[in-house]
Amino acid sequence: MEPKLDSEPAVPIRKQLLRLAAYFVVIIIVDLVARYLFNHLQGVPALAGFAKFNQVINESLDVTRRRDDAIITVWALMLTLILVLPICWVYTITKSRVAFDAALTKILIVMSLVVCGMMMLIQDNFSRALALVGAVSAVRFRTNLKDPNDAVYVLISIGIGMGTGLGVYHVASLLSLFLCVVYLLMWKFKVGEQHTTEAGFIEVNEPKKKKHKDKDKDKDKDKNIGVPSQIHVVPLRAEPAQLEDEAHLLSRLLHLAKSMKDTASGTKRPNAALRVRSLNAATVEPILRSTLESEAPAWHLAHVSPGGDETTFECLGRINGSFTPPSKLMEQILTRCAPSVVAVEFRVLTKSNGK
Repeated sequence: MEPKLDSEPAVPIRKQLLRLAAYFVVIIIVDLVARYLFNHLQGVPALAGFAKFNQVINESLDVTRRRDDAIITVWALMLTLILVLPICWVYTITKSRVAFDAALTKILIVMSLVVCGMMMLIQDNFSRALALVGAVSAVRFRTNLKDPNDAVYVLISIGIGMGTGLGVYHVASLLSLFLCVVYLLMWKFKVGEQHTTEAGFIEVNEPKKKKHKDKDKDKDKDKNIGVPSQIHVVPLRAEPAQLEDEAHLLSRLLHLAKSMKDTASGTKRPNAALRVRSLNAATVEPILRSTLESEAPAWHLAHVSPGGDETTFECLGRINGSFTPPSKLMEQILTRCAPSVVAVEFRVLTKSNGK
C-alpha cells in the first residue's frame, strides 16, 4: 500500500461538511426544544429565575429581528472572499518556485475574513477597539517570511478586510483590482528581479578548462581534511538518488551568487556556498553575520530558509581556485554558534551548476 500524502485529508471533504452541518443542526434543535419548554413552563414558580435565560433564547432564534444586520454581515464576508481570491491567484502565478509559500495563500484568505468581522464588531465604538487591542496583543505570531514582499500581500488582505468591514466596498474593490494589475505588470516586465550587471556576467564566455584532474585532487583533499562530524563537504558530483534535488539547490545558489556580482565596483561573483542548519535562528543569525564579515574577503548571508524545526542560513563567498573548503571558517561557525548549529555544508558554485 502506498502511504497517504500529508496534504490528503483523512476523511473526504463531503463527510467533513456533513459533520459540520449536523453539528449546527443539533444546536438549533436544542435551542428550539429549550424555548418550547420555557414557554410551556413559564408559570411554574421554580423556573421564575430562568426568565432572562428564556428571553436570550427567544432573541437568538428570532431571525427577523436582526435580519438586516445578518444580510450585511454575510454580504461583507462574501465580498471579502471574492476580492481576496484574485490577490491569492496573482501571488501564486508571480512567485518563483523557490520563494513560493503555500501556507501564505490560506493566511491571506483567513486574515481578510477575520479583519472584516473585527471591523464590523468595532465600527465606531472606542471601548470595543481598546478591548480588541488587548485581546489581539495576547496572540503572538513568530514566523519568518521567505520574501519581504509576502508581508505586503498580508497587508493587502488586511486592507481589503477593513474596507469591506467598514462598508466602503468601492475602496476594497478598487484596491484589489489595482494591486492585481500592478503586480501582474511588475511580474511581466521583471521589475526588480534582475540587476543590470547580472546580464553582463551571463554573456561572458570563459574558456573551458580541463577539470577532471582538479576534481580528483579535490576529492583527495576532502578525504584528508580533519574537520568535525558536523561539517559536510558535498562533492561536485552528487549521488544519483540526490542528483535532482542537488541540481535544483545549486542552480538557486548560483542565481543568488550572480546577483551579488558588481563589475562597476570590482566585486566578483561568489564561487562557494555554506549552508548552516540551526535550531535557534534568533541566537545564531547575529553571531553568524559577524563571523562571516570578519573573513577576508568577507562572506555574505544571502538567504534564510525557515523550517519546522530547523532554519537554514545560506552564505556566499569566494575561495581560492583549488576549491578547498574553508575549514577554519566552518569550524569557527560551529564553535561560536554551538550548540544551536546542527551542521555546516559546503558547496562549490561553478557555471556548470546552472545547467
